[in-house]
Amino acid sequence: MFGWRTRMGSPTRRSHAERRSSAYRANQNMKIKYFQRLIEATPLGMPRLAGTGPPGTACEQCCFYGYGAHPNSCFRYYLLMEKIGAAFPAETPSCRHFAPRWPDCNEILRR
Repeated sequence: MFGWRTRMGSPTRRSHAERRSSAYRANQNMKIKYFQRLIEATPLGMPRLAGTGPPGTACEQCCFYGYGAHPNSCFRYYLLMEKIGAAFPAETPSCRHFAPRWPDCNEILRR
């Protein structure tokens, strides 16, 4: 059974990337560049990307930074990866695992 559908020429199909507007593609490129900058700013031994924590905080203000015989390592990295992370500067912007340091912080981490 033939109908009007068979006599129609096939439309040219565009890929998903071609269908997107130029503003959408520019926005995606900005997101990629943002994440590339975060990855480049993150030193080895951090559990997550540097700068994803609360604004204006550094690792030296975090409860997990500096533990036991490893004063420049992250204890949260040790808990997640089950290995000691590399030492990194205390001035590094904090990650999303940031927990404010308080006087009894080390006693709670020992448990």
